[in-house]
Amino acid sequence: RRDFMTLRYFDLSTGTSCEVVSESEMAWDVEHIAASGDAKNTVVVYNVDGCSQAFILRARDPASGPAGLRTELKLAFTGVIDVLQLDSAGTTLGISAISANAPTDTFTLDLASAAPPVRWTE
Repeated sequence: RRDFMTLRYFDLSTGTSCEVVSESEMAWDVEHIAASGDAKNTVVVYNVDGCSQAFILRARDPASGPAGLRTELKLAFTGVIDVLQLDSAGTTLGISAISANAPTDTFTLDLASAAPPVRWTE
C-alpha cells in the first residue's frame, strides 16, 4: 500500500507500469499534471504541506537516464493550484491558483526563460 498518489508510466504494449517519480524522491501527493503534445515538457504539481509546488519533469530517455524531477518552477504565490494547462507548443504554462490572500489568481509562466510568472488578475 502506498501513502501518496504518485505519477506512473503505463506501457500499453506490455501492460506494465513504473513510477515516474518515486515516493523516495517526492513523498507528497500528485495534484495535477500537464504535458505538451510532443511530451517534451511535462509539469507535475505536488501538494506539499497544503501548498502546491510545480516541477518540470525530465523525459524518459535512454541517453539521459530515467525520468525524474528536473526543475522546480518558481511560483509567485503560496497557495493551491486549481487549474494547470500547457499551450500546444508546451512552452507557456497557465495556472489558476487560490491562496489565503486572494480568492483566485491567474498566471502564465514561460518555461523557456527564467522570467517570473505574469499575473493576469488583481
